Amino acid sequence: TVVRSLLEDSRGDLWIGTDRQLYRYSHGVSEEFGPSRGLPAFPVRVLFEDRDGRIWVGTSGGGLSHVERGRLVTCTRRDGLADDRVRTIVQDRDGALWIGTYGGLSYFKDGVFHKYTTAEGLSNNFVRSLSLDRDGTLWIGTYGGGLNRLKNGRITAYGTRDGFFSDTPFQIVD
Repeated sequence: TVVRSLLEDSRGDLWIGTDRQLYRYSHGVSEEFGPSRGLPAFPVRVLFEDRDGRIWVGTSGGGLSHVERGRLVTCTRRDGLADDRVRTIVQDRDGALWIGTYGGLSYFKDGVFHKYTTAEGLSNNFVRSLSLDRDGTLWIGTYGGGLNRLKNGRITAYGTRDGFFSDTPFQIVD
């Protein structure tokens, strides 16, 4: 078993995402979330807890799920997600989720997805990392397209042509 993601939630529970399963350890008790509980049969790539305490699970091919009443509810490209290979998740101050995928950036609010791709100005659709700064600007690290900034609805790209050492930022740190 390969561990791909870890999360300690606000209750102190430990969530572990592996190549085919999701586990929660709570006060010495292990609970497994597999296909029988709604987990898509793909590696768990990212775990995220939103400010309401909901646990989100991004997979490498099965879309985006969240834990609801002991089961996983999944959204995919058919529901408007940019791609079923989820890489990163952040939440903005309005409560919306921003989801980085291999096929672009998704914005999820009130049960509806909107997507940003190269057609909307991203320099590359493979989004590896996301970070929100203090003023609400979203920074987007792409694989091969450099760093993108989404501010006031406008995307600006920065890369090696601007003095960066690489067009593939793996992580963004404030």
